[in-house]
Amino acid sequence: MSGTPSKTGARLAALFVLLVLLGIGWVASPLFLPRWRWSNIEPNWEGLAQQAKVPVARIKQTYNVVVRYPPRADNDPMPWQMLTSDPLFDPENDEPNHAVRVTLVSERGGEPPSKMRLGSLNYRDLFFKGKVWRFAPGSFGFNKHRPVLVYDAWDFEKVDLGEAHRWEGEMTENTKWTNDDEDIDDGFHAKPAGEESAQ
Repeated sequence: MSGTPSKTGARLAALFVLLVLLGIGWVASPLFLPRWRWSNIEPNWEGLAQQAKVPVARIKQTYNVVVRYPPRADNDPMPWQMLTSDPLFDPENDEPNHAVRVTLVSERGGEPPSKMRLGSLNYRDLFFKGKVWRFAPGSFGFNKHRPVLVYDAWDFEKVDLGEAHRWEGEMTENTKWTNDDEDIDDGFHAKPAGEESAQ
């Protein structure tokens, strides 16, 4: 029976296939599991609380927010603004009708929402709502001037059309809205038109 594979050979082949499947599963896991949160947040609540100078219970607090996508230019590394937060992060100092530019990343891969989610960049595709954890500026190595929002990927979606229409009106017609772009220099400077193509 020299043509029959040995048990050892069969086991090695099965082990190889298993390792390949595990590798594929690991690479694909951020599509379904909060792997980035498990690696970067869960083991480090106390350190993150110390960085934000708040109690651990507060850093674990989740916030229901509305955010929008208004990049300052094509190359804006922080194109997201937070419009509302419930509860307020800092009730004594948070200003009403004030948009706060933030670093927004997913709990799954630590990346911002995919451009595919923004569709045609029509107003109906630019406003989102969901649950986030809020961390101090500079957390995880992100920009040191802007708060970091990590969104729950299972609870982050576009607002409905009527709400998007209302928000678009608020942003474009309501002069009482301000934003912190006028107050905070986070190191971003829009490149003049044509500069990128000239390089």
